[in-house]
Amino acid sequence: MPRRATTPTRILTGAAAGLLAAALLPALPAAAEQAWPADAWPVCADDAATYCIAAATLTPVGGQPAPLDEFGLTATTETVGESLRWAVDGWAGQPDNVTGGHLALVLRTGSWVPRFTNAAAEDLRVTTTTDEQGDNTLHITGRATHVDWASGDVTGDPDEMADPDASGPRFSGTTSDTDALANGGYVGDGAYLTTDAQTAPMGFEFADWSEVPHLGFHGFMRNPHLDADGHPVRGSLTVWLPESWFTTRDTTAQEAVETGFDLVDTNTQTSLPITVTPRDGGVELSTDALDYGSPYLRIYLQPSGADGQSAPEAPQDVHATTGPGTITASWTEPDDDGGSPLTGYTVRAFTEPEGGTVAGRCAVVPADDDPEGSDPEGGDPEGGDPEGGDPEGGDASEDGDDTSCAIEGLTEDQTYYLAVSASNALGESPAQDERYEVTASAPTAPSAPTNVRVGAGKGSLTAAWNEPESDHGAPVTGYTARAYRAASGGEPVSTCTAGPEARACVLKNLAKGVPYFVGVAATNSAGQGPANAVRVKGTPWTTPGTPRNVGVTPGRKKVQVSWAVSASSGGTPVTGYRVRVYTARSGGSVAEQCTTKATVRTCTLAGLAGGRSYWVSTAALNAVGPSTETARIKVTIRR
Repeated sequence: MPRRATTPTRILTGAAAGLLAAALLPALPAAAEQAWPADAWPVCADDAATYCIAAATLTPVGGQPAPLDEFGLTATTETVGESLRWAVDGWAGQPDNVTGGHLALVLRTGSWVPRFTNAAAEDLRVTTTTDEQGDNTLHITGRATHVDWASGDVTGDPDEMADPDASGPRFSGTTSDTDALANGGYVGDGAYLTTDAQTAPMGFEFADWSEVPHLGFHGFMRNPHLDADGHPVRGSLTVWLPESWFTTRDTTAQEAVETGFDLVDTNTQTSLPITVTPRDGGVELSTDALDYGSPYLRIYLQPSGADGQSAPEAPQDVHATTGPGTITASWTEPDDDGGSPLTGYTVRAFTEPEGGTVAGRCAVVPADDDPEGSDPEGGDPEGGDPEGGDPEGGDASEDGDDTSCAIEGLTEDQTYYLAVSASNALGESPAQDERYEVTASAPTAPSAPTNVRVGAGKGSLTAAWNEPESDHGAPVTGYTARAYRAASGGEPVSTCTAGPEARACVLKNLAKGVPYFVGVAATNSAGQGPANAVRVKGTPWTTPGTPRNVGVTPGRKKVQVSWAVSASSGGTPVTGYRVRVYTARSGGSVAEQCTTKATVRTCTLAGLAGGRSYWVSTAALNAVGPSTETARIKVTIRR
């Protein structure tokens, strides 16, 4: 591998700042330490200056490029051994158009040849140009990436949360001269690795001693397991291999793309989703589906086995029961397992509804799950997962109940907020949308149902409601609705009950047209809770009011009757009108009858005897029945 590049060289890479790409393994031969000038890395004084910062700019979203200091940002550099660390700082409080802007750093490195860059960044591009005097210039471009990092070392604790002060936008990295990696199968000049992991692989090597050649990563890839808000973190990884790397292995980038790449978590022997993109004459491999419980990864030169799999969706229907200092959570399976069998569940009790800290946890691993599903070759050459086969610390289920577990040792009478997640071989799901609020004490009766409402019926009222804001430590087992004659106090005149999943019941045997006031209460194992504070008024339907302004117009052997609408519909729409012609002022028989639609206001009745007198009345109709008839009006029919 040449010491000095004489043509532009693509050397893209990414990982956490402060990790040295050259420091892969202690046994590797080391390049001679670079003799950096004592005054290295000021701003370049002129075009001939070296070991200095020639340019540092940002192009905000929708804007024009400008020096970093115009945005309150600064470029920093530091030399450590054979490596150059660089970063852009000052991201706190910056608007989105700045954090999403495009950065460009130009560093003149003199005779030192930058070959491998390890950075936390997005869309990273790193090129080196060499002038006629043999001096090199390093060009770094890209955008800041969001990281969820701890303020100190990552411990691997499955409840470890990111520190807000250490998280946020990040554009930083380490560029190294990797002559020491030219020997054997190590990947050096021209390749890159980018990830948002806080503890990232310090490099990778090509291994051809196994049945299928593969790239192995040196070092663990870990972030705090939870972000600053308590959500499980999913991470990203990008690797770029130049064409020269393929040609030294008797193949080409195009042939490798046609063969395929398989990204494998050797802890579970699971293929992870991977995107393969020919780029810049080489191949870019990327994934955003990392679970940071995975200590070791390999990329095999073979078709991917991921087959559309992903981490599962969140569990559903989270509930809990309580006792002094204890919370027992229960849930139902996710709607989607991500195409990979579920391997367990984790319940965390947080101190706040958002963010907060983890005060306690429990986990369930199905009894038939094999937590030892490890690489038969040993998987991780650095010793495997120090936490063992179950990174969640859960217990295998012995009684077949894989959807319930208890958190003990909590503070009595303290309120906690439960987040339940599911896991499969590809990682941990998000928790349910809203944390479940519960107090670690003996349960009490639930709070009142919410959004109580009443619908009228024929001699009945239908009470409806939403579930209570809190079941106070024990699941709701049923609901009771009561109808009263008064807005407060008094005894109920009708009662109906419903099961825990129901949201309505019918109050029967009520007087038509009489107002009632309805309250609904929920019940759990501790007893019945209060009803809604303000009873909801409702009136069962009654018959409509009588039609008004009835008029009759006699004709030859017929009569035309007209009317105006009723003053009241009775609580349900008028469906029509009925007109009857009687043979007497009272009693008698019906000589003729007609029924009209609700929109009609006249009716003609024929077939009557000429010269005879009849008596006419009308009634309005609704779902309850006919109204009281109007007073009969005498009419004499023409011959």
